[in-house]
Amino acid sequence: MKLFFFFALLFCVQITFSQDMIYLADGHKIPGKISEITADKVNFKNLANPTGPTYTQNISNVQLAFNAAGDFLIFSATSPLTDKDKQDFLSATPKQRPYDIFIDPTGKVSNVTITDETEDELAADNAGQKIKLLKTNLAVLIRKNGKHKIYASPEFALPLLTASKSKINEILAMPAPAAIAADNKDNDYLEPDMTAFSAKSIAKTQEFTGYLQSIESVNTNRDDATKSIGLACDLFLNQGVASRVEVSNTANAEVHKYLINQYLQRLLIKSGQFEKVNIEFANINYASKFKKGADGNYYGTVTFVQKFQGFVDGNLVLAEEHKQSLTIVLKHYDKIVNGDKVSAWDIFLDDMGVIENKKL
Repeated sequence: MKLFFFFALLFCVQITFSQDMIYLADGHKIPGKISEITADKVNFKNLANPTGPTYTQNISNVQLAFNAAGDFLIFSATSPLTDKDKQDFLSATPKQRPYDIFIDPTGKVSNVTITDETEDELAADNAGQKIKLLKTNLAVLIRKNGKHKIYASPEFALPLLTASKSKINEILAMPAPAAIAADNKDNDYLEPDMTAFSAKSIAKTQEFTGYLQSIESVNTNRDDATKSIGLACDLFLNQGVASRVEVSNTANAEVHKYLINQYLQRLLIKSGQFEKVNIEFANINYASKFKKGADGNYYGTVTFVQKFQGFVDGNLVLAEEHKQSLTIVLKHYDKIVNGDKVSAWDIFLDDMGVIENKKL
């Protein structure tokens, strides 16, 4: 019973003293639990010893503080905090928010639902559209559970947070994603225009597979192959800096993901393992409707089949067939025609996935 009481008490202490983060002007940050903010002091407890002494920082040394609920305070001599600001911050408790929120280096505030994370990027759902966020393109992230991450320097992030405060509050007042999803109508979907979007999308896919043939062919010199890699990347959204390719084979079903440039470089290296290769692409077809994303662009999927044969000393040593999916993006832009602004669309490629692998 005493042991149970001890763990119950420890759990209560952890809830009561959930972690705040204090950012100092000298670049250091201090984890703790802020207990009081006066006109000239920030008082806080050490979480490792929550019933121990109270520590103090002069308010002029503090730039920013986040609490465990994801709320933040900006300490500025030109804009002193009100008593309500302080009380709201100190009394806030962690709770699930409807969105993850990020601020990019330009100060743009966006709401998403993060679904996965790697060392370099975040995968997220943006109103039903799957997107990827490179961490190098983020300044601040505030998660739904209140945890936060500052990717930029605090000095850079500070003015962005100041300018974004009202926008963040506005987003948090919006309905939860499930409620928004229920409002989606059939007109969120765009059937491909067979005379425009369809033909151009298939042509872009065929252009891409042509570059793949050039990169993988042992008869292509390295300069031409390198040029093909650059041209292939140009077909992708934002030159493929965030586009991912899934890779697996018949010998190993484990799926690996690479950035498009990394994937194409691997193909170039792979071609050097053979004296001769035969590569064919076939069955390029639409696999889905185009769905409108939150960014105003439309997203669909094309599938195709790649047949690969590799020869060494005249002998066939590798023969595989890969069925793959390729995301097609219809991106809106404005162009000037005879002095008038005209709405137009262009076609880009994005993520490529594995559907099926088999030996031939």
